[in-house]
Order: sequence, then C-alpha cells, then structure tokens
Amino acid sequence: MPNSEKKAKVAICQMPVTLGRPDLNTVYMEEEIKKAAADGVEIIIFPEMCVPGYLIGDAYEDESFVFDVLNCNERLRLATKDLAITAIFGSISAHAQAWGEDGRMLKSNGIFAAANGEWLYQGEKSLQPNYRMFDDDRHFCSKRKLRDRIEASANRAMTIQSMFETVEIPLATGSIIAGIIECEDMWDKDYPFSPTKILVEMGAELIINLSASPWTWQKNRKRHSVVKELLTENPVPFVYVNNTGVQNNGKNLVIFDGSSTVYNQAGDIALEVPPFFAGTETFDLSWEMPAIEPIILDDTTQLYQALRHGVKQFLWNMPPERRKMIIGLSGGIDSALAAAFYVDILGPRNVYLYNLPTDFNSDETKSIAAEIARNLGTHYEVVPIQGVVDAIAKATGCDPEKDELTYENIQARVRMEILAAEAQKLGGLFSCNSNKVEVAFGYGTMYGDIAGYLAAFGDLVKREVYQLADYFNRVVFEREIIPQSCFKIKPKAELKRDQKDPFDYGNLEVRGYHDEMVRAMTEFRWNPEKFVEKYVAGKLEKELKLEPGTLKRLFPNVRDFLSDLEKSWRLFFDAYRKRVQAPPIPIVTKRAFGFDLREALMSAHFTARYHTLRDLALKVFPAPLEIAVFGGSFNPPGRHHQEIAGMLTMFDKIVIVPCGARADKPSANIVPIEHRRVMALLAFPESERIKLDLHDFETGEYTPTYLLDRRYKELYPGSEIWHVIGEDIIAGGSKGESEIQRTWNRGPQIWETLNWAVLTRKGYGADKADLPPHHMLIEVEGVFGSGTLIRDRLKDGFAINDLVSPQVADYIYEHDLYLE
Repeated sequence: MPNSEKKAKVAICQMPVTLGRPDLNTVYMEEEIKKAAADGVEIIIFPEMCVPGYLIGDAYEDESFVFDVLNCNERLRLATKDLAITAIFGSISAHAQAWGEDGRMLKSNGIFAAANGEWLYQGEKSLQPNYRMFDDDRHFCSKRKLRDRIEASANRAMTIQSMFETVEIPLATGSIIAGIIECEDMWDKDYPFSPTKILVEMGAELIINLSASPWTWQKNRKRHSVVKELLTENPVPFVYVNNTGVQNNGKNLVIFDGSSTVYNQAGDIALEVPPFFAGTETFDLSWEMPAIEPIILDDTTQLYQALRHGVKQFLWNMPPERRKMIIGLSGGIDSALAAAFYVDILGPRNVYLYNLPTDFNSDETKSIAAEIARNLGTHYEVVPIQGVVDAIAKATGCDPEKDELTYENIQARVRMEILAAEAQKLGGLFSCNSNKVEVAFGYGTMYGDIAGYLAAFGDLVKREVYQLADYFNRVVFEREIIPQSCFKIKPKAELKRDQKDPFDYGNLEVRGYHDEMVRAMTEFRWNPEKFVEKYVAGKLEKELKLEPGTLKRLFPNVRDFLSDLEKSWRLFFDAYRKRVQAPPIPIVTKRAFGFDLREALMSAHFTARYHTLRDLALKVFPAPLEIAVFGGSFNPPGRHHQEIAGMLTMFDKIVIVPCGARADKPSANIVPIEHRRVMALLAFPESERIKLDLHDFETGEYTPTYLLDRRYKELYPGSEIWHVIGEDIIAGGSKGESEIQRTWNRGPQIWETLNWAVLTRKGYGADKADLPPHHMLIEVEGVFGSGTLIRDRLKDGFAINDLVSPQVADYIYEHDLYLE
C-alpha cells in the first residue's frame, strides 16, 4: 500500500461470540458476509476463535466437537463463493495426520482467509499466552512449536522467518499484501521475535490482528501505546478486530468489550468501534487515513459498562423464564448495589428483594432496605428468621453465648436457605453480594452469604462498590435510589451485638488500607516482604495511594502494623477453602479470584527475607517492649499451659508466674511449694523469650496482679505489660460483675487501668461488651486440658501422659502427688 493509490472498503465484525456453539456463530458470520458483500465490502474481518469460542476449557479435546468446528470453517469458505469479498476469521485448525505430545490431534489457534470459495491463507498464532485465564499451550501448537517439530523431523535448522507468509487479498483496484496475526502476536516485547516486524519485512502493506482480548481497566489505553510503538518501526496500517460478549471458564466471567480499532501507518487511531457494540462497522482503508480523537471514558463509566454487559450476557444464556434475581437486601452498601444493578439489567418485575432480620438487625438497616425497595419498585418482603435460627441452634446444641461464631454462621446459612428456596419457587437465581475484600479474607459463611449463582462484585474492593453505587444514583437512575444513609453507615454483618466489619475500607472520599492491601496482593502479587520494605522506606502510603496519616491512625506502632499484616496474610491463604467453593466472579481488574488467580490449599509462608525485614522494621521504628505476664497456680503445669505460652508469639517476652499460697484459690495449696517449684522448672525451661518468675515460691507470699504490674514496669521501664487471662473471668464485665472486678485485689481499679490479653477459643470469642477497656484478643486453637482434669485423673487412677509433659508426669508419679 505505501506509495500507491490502493483503497479498500473493509468491514470489521465485532461479533458477539456464542461460547461453544460453532453452529450459531457460523450462521451469524454467513449472514454478515452476505450483507457486507451486498454493501460493496471487499474485506470482512472477524475476531480470533470466533467459530468455537475461545475459553471453552477442555472441550478442545473433544474430537467430535473439533471436527464440527472444522466443518464450520469449510462452510465459511464456501460462503465467499461467487462474492467479491475476502473473509478473514479465527478458528481451530487441525494438522492432518499429526498428533500432539499428549497423543491427541495436533491443533492450532488458527487464522483463515477465504475468497471466492477458496482458501487464500491458513495459518496459526505465533505467540501464545499462558498466564491469567489463558492456557493456549495446553491445547494448541503455535508457529514456534511447529517450527521445532519440523526441525526435529527434517533434522535441519529453520529460521522462524521461514514459517511466516503474507497473503495477497484481491481488490477492485488490484490487490493488497497483508500480514495476519492474532492477539498476543502484537504484544511481542517479552518474546524472542516480532511477528509484525517479520511480516512487514516480507512486504506486508497491512497488518490485521484478530483478537479475543478481555476487558480490564485501562487495557485499551495500553494497547494504543503498544501499537503506536510497534508501528514506529513498522509503518503500515494496522487493523485490530476484537469480539464482544462474555465467555467463562467456570470460575470467572471473562468480559470482551470489542473496542476494535483501525490505526494509520503512524500508529494514530483512524477508527474506533464503540465498546460493547455488537455488529459490523465499515470503513475505507487507505494509506492516508486521518487520525481521530480516541474514545475516552472515566473509570466508573467503564466499570459500569463492562460489568453490566458481562453479567447481562451471562444471564441471557439462561432461558427467558429464568432471568429473575433473588437478593437478600440487608441495608448495607453491597446488597444495595446488587439490587440496583439487577433492576437495571432485568427490570423491577424480575428482581425480588428479601430482608431477613434477626434480633441483631438494627431499625436503621431495616429502614434503609425498605427505602431502597420502594425506590426501585420491586417485590419486597420481610421474613424474620430468629425463630428458625433458634430452632436450628437448639437442634444442634448450639449455645449462642458460648458458641458465638457457630450461632452467627447459622444465621447466614438460614438466609441462604430462604433465598435458595425462593429462587427455586420462582424459577430464578439468587445473588452472592460479596466484595473482593471479603472474598480475599474469607469474611463470610460457607454455604451462607458466600453461596449464590454469581458474585457480580467479587472483583471490586469496597471503595469501588461505593463508586458504582454512587454512579447508579447519579447517572443510571438519575435520582437517589440508594439513600445517603446507606453510604454513611459503617459496614457491619449484624450477626451479633455491636458487630463491625474488621477492615479499613475505602469509600467515596478516601482509599482504605485493606482495600489497597487486597489490590496489591492480587493484582500486583505483593507479599509481606513488599509491604514491610515499603513501610521501612516510608513509601507504603504513597504506593497504596492512601491519605497521609492512614497508617499511624490504624497502627500506632510498628508492632501493630506487623501483627495486622501477618494476620491478613494468613487469612488470605486460609480463605481459599471458601473461594474454591464460591460462585463465579466477573473479571474487571488485572487479577480476579477464580481461575484468573490460580491457587492451592496451603498455609501462609513467611520468607526468610520477610523475617529479616521484620527485624529491620522493629529496629528502625523502635516500639515499647511488649511483655506477657502469664500467671496461674500451674498445679500441676499441663501441656495446655505450655501450648498457650507457645502461642503468645506477639510478645517480646513471656513471664510465667506460678502464684504462691492463696486463701481464695485452694488449687494453689494442694502440694508443697517445693514440688510446684520443681514442676514449673521442668515445664517452663527459660529461654531468651520465656522467663520463669518464682518470686512467690521464694518469699512464701502471693503477689496480687496490681503488684505484679508494678514490679515489671520497674524491671522493664517503658515497656507494655499485658496480663494473660481466660475469657471466662471477664464474663459480666459490662455490668461490673466479672471475676476480676468482684474478687481480685483492687479489682475495679485494675480492670480500668491494666492491659489484658484475653485468651479466647477460635470461633467463639468473648462478648465484646464485657471486655476491659485496654485489651487484646488472642485466639488459642486446639488447646485442651486443665489442672482440675489432671488432678481428677490422678485421683481416679487414670493416665495423664496426654495432659502433661513426660518430665512433669515422671516427677508426679515418682513423688505420688495429687493422689488425695
């Protein structure tokens, strides 16, 4: 085309590919070819893999399906017969009498060009993506691999250039030499060769790129810059054709925006098909195509368009009578957005909203839910579930006071059961309203609020949920569908009293730390090393785009920061057991949970370098020593005491304090102090972190807690002293009736002023209303035993080896202790 007057009328078919239906796709393409030819079009271009669909899993291994696709390819060849048009498309190509390394038919991600019922060109993709949701090498043989096979069979070296060829496309004015590539072939910076460069050097006057390229934020802007750079060295017109619609891999909805683009020889945009438009766009191809302004949409508009398009297409794969959505509407922002979102797609008559309150749901959230339903004009029903929850709790022996988390999970599962039942009755589907932060950290109940047909917002951090909800008010509905009170209320699960979500979320005004933590961990693959590295360098807030002062507000000292980081990293891995069973999630970011981010069931790992950086952080930002005072009768010291001491890893030093003789604690007086001293020494050998305080044994006097606190503050000036206690002795604290307040020396005073490390069983937790003013909760897992149990077993003649260490057991048996 350079230095010539060649022109061509070209059609870009931004087609909505139907996944796994080559029959339907072929009929659509045949019609488009006929219409384009009747309109005088000389070249019609379809996307990559538009005949079978691209993301169809291992259906590529079904040879019957593949042969069906190959027959459809032939139909498309014949569709050009007696028409003055060339059709270019992507589909499966098979290599006759050739077999892959797995013994199956050798296939490629193929390129086809046909004119007047004949093949002008049949080729294959050169560069294959094997990242994110793509797995091309699993199924297809690339041009590179074909070269290797030919080299091996012929026993001679071949250049990669010898594998390429251009195609001469007939035009009314003569012909044009084109080079046809596919998708990844233009993203060649990380590969050993450039298909575009090779084809231009071979004489290509035009490059055509067939793509199946998913939408993510800012991807098109990146593509424009890539093509601009590519054409700087290879100045020819460039036509990029992408499909629209949605495909999936079972765990993710993959949204295709089209946004097909024609670039002139300088790499400037000469034509841009609107995103999500489905159909054919015609243009005049020439060497002198003028540049136009690109389509620029703000981030929230892009997000809205992409998410709406993808979910709508996904729902439209269902029979019309099943396009109904059942939503649990709590009054929080996530379910509020779900309600507005599905009404926008399905209309108010096909959305059913249910408020499912227990005694823990506030009047405020119930009022917000009712207002949203009125504003949307949908079916709305309030179904109180307290009676069902209590019945299940009774049937399963769940004590709401002791088995707090179990009781919370029962509520979430009851809600799911009701929504699922309503969906079954109505013949519709029910929604999972989880956001990306909740999905990341497993903040939800398996088979409860994590269940559903689709987690439409599972790739949105909380700030993006707020942004999209605001967009629905301002732009989509142009009125306040979601009330401002819903934006202002602090997120909470309302599964128990005064419950608040344990994350620093973003909102319309600011970014949240845990939002940006999740984004960094998923989209940019940060691990704890990276967080600590940036923290030490004073760059973490800037990197995460947080407001100055955010980290100090959340974490007064470096220990608090490290503790949250380590907890979050562990939760991130532990939550995969929930994610693997969660509903599909549409991909809108650079990395979504599901098949986009491939995971395994494994525990969190902290690298050696992380520990080095952690130590560096503690030196650079010195914080007060944190000392745990773990007191008790330890009569005798059991394995459970040793396990608890081993779990106090958040403290710099742990002081074990066996108490002296106490009139108010008979268990401390059962055996002579000398025996207790020896057993304490056997059970708690001193180390750099663990110190055994035998002061009471040496003086013969009991030291009350307030004096212990004073003693350690004198021994360790400037340190923080934390007294380790069980959650049982704080019960009633909100009413001044805890054991500490009632019976301990200076109980009311130390309750208010001392630091308390409260041991709580995982999944239960102390009632937060009963906690002392200065406290931290420490979950202890798998700890079993008590001094009373050990003593009772000895009295009854049963073994205690599972309850105490071998050294302590030998000492007890040797001295016949606790037999009376």
